Amino acid sequence: MAVGNLTIDEIFSRSRHIATAPGGSSFYVAAIAAQLGARTSIVSSIGPDYPVNVLKWLKREKIGLESLGHTGSPTTRFILTYGRGERRLELLNTGDSIRTPDTGKSDVVHLGPVFREVEQKIVAYSRRHSKMVSLDVQGLLRTKGRANSVQLEDRNIDQFLRGCDLVKASEKEARMITRLKNPVEMACSLSKKAGEYAIVSFGANGFLVANRDETWRVPAYPEESAVDSTGAGDALVAGWLEAFWQTKDPKWASAVGAAVSSMVTRRVGLSKFRLSKSTLSQRAAWVYQRIVDRPVSA
Repeated sequence: MAVGNLTIDEIFSRSRHIATAPGGSSFYVAAIAAQLGARTSIVSSIGPDYPVNVLKWLKREKIGLESLGHTGSPTTRFILTYGRGERRLELLNTGDSIRTPDTGKSDVVHLGPVFREVEQKIVAYSRRHSKMVSLDVQGLLRTKGRANSVQLEDRNIDQFLRGCDLVKASEKEARMITRLKNPVEMACSLSKKAGEYAIVSFGANGFLVANRDETWRVPAYPEESAVDSTGAGDALVAGWLEAFWQTKDPKWASAVGAAVSSMVTRRVGLSKFRLSKSTLSQRAAWVYQRIVDRPVSA
């Protein structure tokens, strides 16, 4: 189950409009999990402006939509502008908060807020009703600045982290949460705040995975045909969760996450989710052979 508001993303490359596409951590995680063979569903609030064709596509992919909350407010909408290796994010519509779901038991719950729509009580509910909880912190730290710009706000989110099996953060987010500068120390601190695993991502430079005993430095797969990097971090989490749930091997899960992350950058919109299993296996094997692991004390 993936929890977090579905979004409508207006994607630009510098000043050129690339696409209007569905987005949100819950969308990417659920869509990719379904492509990898998992049964999943989405918990989100959406408005009357959410594209009907996307809802039909989700249903065709057998992704459960029973817990979608249809409200009168506009759907969460972002402008994402890419240029010179950076991304600028603007928030046009905030969207409504998500009600605590009444979905019964789940094997895995991913919490992917995009702009503070997931309250702490939903985190507590997910812990009680699932075997594994994953959290992407990005939407917990975001605030709206001048001219609709999205910025990170320094706030204590430790109560959200406690008891999560996986916490994922960007380098900037991890530095803000832990107040540390060393990447390995940041990853280890996050894992201790949570309870099990932490991922700290560095974009094209790969990511770190840590638990209380070990760290793994994972390279990004060198995708040469990247078109749109939107959702790459969410794809990483989706691949990691599905592989870890099946194997309980964090190193292999990291390789699969890196492979999936690279694959979704090759296209725009719904075509991102055409995942070749043979290509996925080849890329995961390439990454796996290049993972560097060491004890936390090293």
